[in-house]
Amino acid sequence: MKRIRRRELLKQTAARTAAVALAAGAGAVPSILRSTVARAASVGREATFVVADGTEPNSLDPAVGTGPFQAIINAMFDGLVQWNEKGQIQPALATSWTSSGGGRIWTFSLRPGVRFHDGTPFGSDAVKATIAHILDLSTPATRRGNYLLIKDVLTPDEHTVRFVTDPPNPDFPLLMADGSAKIVSPAALKTYGQDFGRHPVGTGPFAFEEWVPNDHVSASLNTAYWGPGSGVRRFLYHPIPESAARVVVLKTGEADVVLDLPPTDMDALRHESGLAVYATPAQTIAELEPAQTKPPLKDVRVRRALNMAIDKDAIIKGIMRGFAKPLHSPGIPGLWGSFDFAPVPYDPNQARQLLAAAGFGGGMDLTINITAGRWAGDLQVVQAVQGYWANVGVRSTVRQMDFATLLVGSSSDPDARPGALTSLVKSSSYIDYHLYRMYDSEATNVPGTQQRTGYGNPEVDKLLAQERSMFDQPQRLPILKRAQQLIWQDQPLIYLFQMVNLWGARAGTKGFVVLPSGDFVPGGLRRT
Repeated sequence: MKRIRRRELLKQTAARTAAVALAAGAGAVPSILRSTVARAASVGREATFVVADGTEPNSLDPAVGTGPFQAIINAMFDGLVQWNEKGQIQPALATSWTSSGGGRIWTFSLRPGVRFHDGTPFGSDAVKATIAHILDLSTPATRRGNYLLIKDVLTPDEHTVRFVTDPPNPDFPLLMADGSAKIVSPAALKTYGQDFGRHPVGTGPFAFEEWVPNDHVSASLNTAYWGPGSGVRRFLYHPIPESAARVVVLKTGEADVVLDLPPTDMDALRHESGLAVYATPAQTIAELEPAQTKPPLKDVRVRRALNMAIDKDAIIKGIMRGFAKPLHSPGIPGLWGSFDFAPVPYDPNQARQLLAAAGFGGGMDLTINITAGRWAGDLQVVQAVQGYWANVGVRSTVRQMDFATLLVGSSSDPDARPGALTSLVKSSSYIDYHLYRMYDSEATNVPGTQQRTGYGNPEVDKLLAQERSMFDQPQRLPILKRAQQLIWQDQPLIYLFQMVNLWGARAGTKGFVVLPSGDFVPGGLRRT
C-alpha cells in the first residue's frame, strides 16, 4: 500500500499551498489512512474505498448534515426515491408512488424486507418518524422550510405511507429525493435523540463504524443490503480542507475518488497516468447570503452596489480558471423553469453612487463568514470580493470558522447579525425547491434553516405559492419567470457564479455516480 507519512504530506501541501496562494491557517491536514489502518488492520487498503472532499461534517444526521460531505451520508442512508445522473428520479426504498385528492395526497408503496443497520425493520413508521424529526423545531434541520407543506403522514399499513400536503405540489416526489429526506431508524432516533448525528443508523450499503473528527468517517459493508452488492468491505470519507492535499492523495492512490479538485491543477492532472479527471455541469451556485432585515444590507441599493462592485468575470477567469459560469438568474441555469435576465454589470463607479444614495457614501463595515476548503478556491474568491469592495469604500472582515459554527450563525436570527454575510454554495435539482427555500419569506425566516437571510417580497411569495400548486407544467413557466424577475430586481444575494463539478477517480474504480449536485452516490463499488 502506498502511503505518504504525515510529515511528508504536510511538506508537499505547504509547497503547493503557497503555489496556489491559499491562505495560511485554513486547518490541519488529516493523517489520511494511518489512524484508520491502525484501528482496522484486518481490512487492508485494497478492501477500502476512499472518497476525499473538503469539508468536515457538522452532523451525520441527514436532516442536519447537508454539505460537500454528502458522500458518507449517501453511503449509510437511502431515501424513498433517488436521483440518477440524468436528473430523473427512480425507486429506492419506495417502489412506486401515485397522487390523488387533487394532488394533495401522495401515496408511496414501500420496499418489503429491508432492515436498518440496527436490525429493526424498515416500514411506514420509519418514514413518519423521519418527517417528524425534520419538522421538530428542536432538530437543527437546515432545509426544514421545504417540508412545511407536509401536514400529515399516514401509515395505513407497514408497506404504505401517505403524505397529505397543503398546498398540493406536483414536485413532491422530487422533494423526497433530497438528501435531507433520507430515512432514519426510529429506534436509533429514540435511543440517541439529538445525538443521532453522532450515531447514524440507516438502510444504506454501508453501516457506520466510527467518526474521528477532522480525520475520517468510516462505514463497513452492509452484507444484507437490498440494492447492488459491493466489491469492497469498507467505505471511508476523508475531509481534507486544503485542495493541494486533495490532489496529492488522488495522485498517490490514497483516495479512489476526490471531489472539489482545484481549477489550477486540472490541466496537469489530465496528463497523469492511472487516473481520470472530470469537469461536469453542476446544479450549484456560489454566493454570499446577507442578513438583510436591518441596515445596511436591508437596502436593495446596497445589495445591488455590492454585486456591481465585483468583477465576477475576472474571478471566473483568474481564480476559477474558467471552470465556472456567470450568473444572470436567481435560479440555477440549466434547471427547467430557470430564467436569465439582464446581467448586473461590473461598474464600481455606479456602485459608489448607489452606496452614497443609500447613505453610505463614507463607507460601511461588513463581515464575511466562511468555512475555507468547502470548494477549491473559496477563500481566494472571498478575499478577491473583499478587495473589490474595498475599492468602493466597503470595509469587510473575513472570519474563518468550522462548518458547524458557520451553520449556527447562518441559521440564527438575522436581526442579531446586521452587516453579516455567509459564504455558501447551494445545490438544487429542481427549480421550485431552489426558489422556495432561498426566496420565500416563510422559508427564509424559519428558525434553524441554513438560508435564514430574512429576505421577503409579498409578490414573490404569492407567485411561488401559485406555481408550486399547479400541475400543468407549461402554465407554471410565466409565473416562475415573473417571480424570478422580481427576485432579480431585489438582488437578495451576492451572486458569484455557477460552479462546475471538478473531480477525479483512480483508473478502474466504478459502481458510483457523481450527480450534477456534486453528490457522490455509491451503487455497487468496484475496482478492476
